[in-house]
Amino acid sequence: MAKERRLVLPERRNVSEFPSRRIADPKGAAVLLGIVLAFLPRVHAESIWIEGEQPESSDVRHHGWYDGVDADLLSGGDWLSHFGGQVATASYNVRVTKPATYTVWARINPTKSSLAIAWDDQAWQSIPTKNAKHVVNVAKDGAVDLRFVGWLRLGQRSLSKGTATLRFRFDSKNQNHGAIDAIFLTDEGLSPVGKGNPAEEGKLHHPGYFAWSPGTDPLREDSPIDLRRLNETVAGESGFVRRDGDRFVTGADEPIRFWAVQNGLGKDPAQYERRARRLAKYGVNLVRMGSGEFFRAWRQDPDQMRTLVDDLHLRIAALRKAGIYTYIDHLYWHTHHPIREADFPGFGEGENAIALMFFENQFQDAYRQFLIDFMHTPNRHTGLSMADDPAVAFLEIQNESSLLFYTFNPSRFPESERALVEQRFGDWLIAKYGDLASAQKSWQTSPRPNGNGLQDPRAGKPTPDQWGVGRVGLYSAGTLSGADWAVQQRNQRRATDQLQFMVESQQAFYQSMRQSLRSAGVKQMIVPSNWKTADPKVLDALERHTYTAGDVVCRNSYFGVDYAKDGQQKFYEIEVGDTYRDGSALKRPGLPSPLGTPLVKGYPFMVTENNWTRPNRYRVEWPLMIASYASLQGIDGWTFFAMEDVDWRHSMGVWDLSNPSILGQFPATALMFRRGDVRTATEPVVDESVALDDAYQMKGTSAVPLRGSDALWQARIGRLEGRQPKQADGQTDQPSVDPLAYFVGPVVQSLGDGPSTLRSASLSRYIDRDQQIVRSVTGQLSWNAGVGVMTVNTPRAQGAWGFLQDAGTIRLNDVAIDSRNAYGSVLVISLDGMPLAQSAKILVQTGTWDQPYGFETESVGEYQRITKLGGYPTNVREVDATVHFTRPWKQARVLDGNGDWQDRTVPVTEMKWGRSVQLPTDAIYTVVQ
Repeated sequence: MAKERRLVLPERRNVSEFPSRRIADPKGAAVLLGIVLAFLPRVHAESIWIEGEQPESSDVRHHGWYDGVDADLLSGGDWLSHFGGQVATASYNVRVTKPATYTVWARINPTKSSLAIAWDDQAWQSIPTKNAKHVVNVAKDGAVDLRFVGWLRLGQRSLSKGTATLRFRFDSKNQNHGAIDAIFLTDEGLSPVGKGNPAEEGKLHHPGYFAWSPGTDPLREDSPIDLRRLNETVAGESGFVRRDGDRFVTGADEPIRFWAVQNGLGKDPAQYERRARRLAKYGVNLVRMGSGEFFRAWRQDPDQMRTLVDDLHLRIAALRKAGIYTYIDHLYWHTHHPIREADFPGFGEGENAIALMFFENQFQDAYRQFLIDFMHTPNRHTGLSMADDPAVAFLEIQNESSLLFYTFNPSRFPESERALVEQRFGDWLIAKYGDLASAQKSWQTSPRPNGNGLQDPRAGKPTPDQWGVGRVGLYSAGTLSGADWAVQQRNQRRATDQLQFMVESQQAFYQSMRQSLRSAGVKQMIVPSNWKTADPKVLDALERHTYTAGDVVCRNSYFGVDYAKDGQQKFYEIEVGDTYRDGSALKRPGLPSPLGTPLVKGYPFMVTENNWTRPNRYRVEWPLMIASYASLQGIDGWTFFAMEDVDWRHSMGVWDLSNPSILGQFPATALMFRRGDVRTATEPVVDESVALDDAYQMKGTSAVPLRGSDALWQARIGRLEGRQPKQADGQTDQPSVDPLAYFVGPVVQSLGDGPSTLRSASLSRYIDRDQQIVRSVTGQLSWNAGVGVMTVNTPRAQGAWGFLQDAGTIRLNDVAIDSRNAYGSVLVISLDGMPLAQSAKILVQTGTWDQPYGFETESVGEYQRITKLGGYPTNVREVDATVHFTRPWKQARVLDGNGDWQDRTVPVTEMKWGRSVQLPTDAIYTVVQ
């Protein structure tokens, strides 16, 4: 094999920890890099590199718009492209010096494209472009359109010494468009990621950062971070997971918590088993599997339905083999399931149905039948239907759908849907009062029976009454909140009746669905939904109360990015021009809102979607916070949303997880959470019982969930997302229970027929507002909000995260941490299950922040505007920390990025009171033994 060639770049000035302008690459470096790469031999002993823009022959037709791309993002600064009316082909000569079986890759445009290849004189073979990885937007203007490139694995090919011919055909439906940037063949096990040969390009990094390019995980059995042992041999081996009071237990009656991700397997079926095994390595024991197209396909396209179900079955089989349970979700989500005229009259070509699922009997029957058919379809990969497969643990009725959220605004419903709900409300009133006249009479005795006549753009008036036909008008969900404008405009008794009607209807729907599914032999735990409401103080407790019709209470919650006004162009994409500022949940005005939910007494609780979204750099705090404070509160499962696949990602996505700041932190955090290293408080620190009558009268709760910000819903409902409504006179914006109580211990709530009561520990013993310090009731967790640092201090796990440099030396029971990193994490955890004081093998896991190589921003006042997105490889801020141990350790070995042993150690320095380990600057895992 040829000697490895290193790219030597000129010395650069040091970049400060918090530069006002983050310039990833000084002028001149890119030019030098281009020169070096241009003169590197393109044929290595076991790898072959071919530039896409240099075919042996082609008949492509270039197009000015299509070729308007950023040359810096392309290998050699160019690509071969086609955009025209005719199918086009391109042919390449592959010169082979070493006979071998090569893995063949091409960096192509995968966006709405169709591609076929042929070797020598063989027939054309279509290649699914949806399986492309490391996809990058290359449009020069940053527009999100057709102009992307990504690496596509074309398969393996045995090649003899000599010249072979590889042909490509572009035949996409849209102008036959297509593009090739580069072709890479290797038998070295390398996986291309960016625009260059991974053997060279993977070493690029900015000053003060190190390159993160571990390559394909070999999944070695001796990896010290491998947590596969925590999972069952196969998921569900002892039977179905079930609810046991407020916790989950396995079929063997063993308590179980879920460390979950959304998806994680990608789109290539050939990779499902390997990726499932890698998820298990990182401590994942539940995957929430999106199934958003199934209901529509069941109604309209049986062939597509069969294809979708078979793919899901294959995923379940792969996860099952790795000991990972499956959660089936997104089967119905009103915002993503437009209803057409054929489904229900009045919906035309397709509109979102907010209330149809809750009230229309035939629609419910259809959905119920769909679920039964879906769950009972045999899985040819396991021999079991999902209904009979214990590896399928959860079935979600619907995602992010509620009658109590802002989307419930009957004045905007299609007439047929509005008539349906108004008729149901009329029927409910007759059942309560005996007739509608009695309901009207009751409402006339209410204060402000007709409202106060204020004109307000939020439309506090109900839809028109049609008493003669039994239709009674409805307020919007926002009018049922505690907001000042809502209280002043509504008829209180009418609003109370409507709220009770909506809550009872929603809960009855979930009860009916669960009973029907159980009767049909569906054994999974039923998740009603996971949503929030128009007012966390007044309505959220009622929302969670409706979920008690199922088996588990869930919530979706996000810690969003602080964007400047109009600073985010698309909620689902990070683009050049986005303007934002970094923010940590650990330091005011930040607050770890996703951890602030009152638990429903007697029921398990899971967070089914959560992310600390990008481009915010302060993300390493996220998995550490969850592993510690979710354990303290007794939360039973946490889903990290969303993982395209579990292989390392190098571009920046809004929700991406496959980077060293998140997935790289899973080994220690998943172990800490699932092993129960942080003790759950034996008693709640706040226990609130709320009378249903008080809740229906919109008196609100004392314990209020904290609100995060979801980028998707910011795009849909604007400023209403994530905000607590300004309360009316006589009510307070501040809840009577301190929001910091969630970081002292569990906060529980229940709604019922008894009187409203509130019991609370003496929170002032644990919350020092002068010093801005919050301590857990167990004594194991501490949060210094003034500095922005949290610590965990248990027998088996000790560490700190946040603004470590400002914290100085952090002294814990068995270790002390000195970090010169402005922001980061250090977590010391026992790998053998023994306390740190006796353990024979300890993992020291570190984190800082990461960003793509070449990522740049410029200052715009207090914000940063993205000027370059960058790309491969991921760059990680260098680690600068020392861990002091009270024990006389002999050796500290450094692991590689995939957690495998390296022939590399760092010094263990003898001190009077123990040993000190200066952690490596360019690695995140060190094993001390």
